[in-house]
Amino acid sequence: MLLPLALPIFLATRPLKNGEVREGGTAWNVLKNFAYVWTFVTAFAVITAFMAVEKLNYSLTTDVERATNWAGEIRGLSVTLALWFVLSGGAVMLGFSLKKDSVIETGPEL
Repeated sequence: MLLPLALPIFLATRPLKNGEVREGGTAWNVLKNFAYVWTFVTAFAVITAFMAVEKLNYSLTTDVERATNWAGEIRGLSVTLALWFVLSGGAVMLGFSLKKDSVIETGPEL
């Protein structure tokens, strides 16, 4: 449950490896990584929901039941995609406004 929040923070603040570069500042990197992680989580949820609906469709007997089932999934998918768009889009827009091109972190050199 904390993955969409904890992983971006970790990726933006972890120590860099040899020769690795991170640009834009901490806020930009947290928000950018949040958008990536949220996209992955949303895609996983949508795929899982489609698989569950397909499994349920085999137990339904009439076309009306199947159509109602798919209508419910389309509504759920619409809400999920709207939530994804608002959160990811908002994170990226906020990240661009907080991005500092002058901040460049480099990993240790050997």
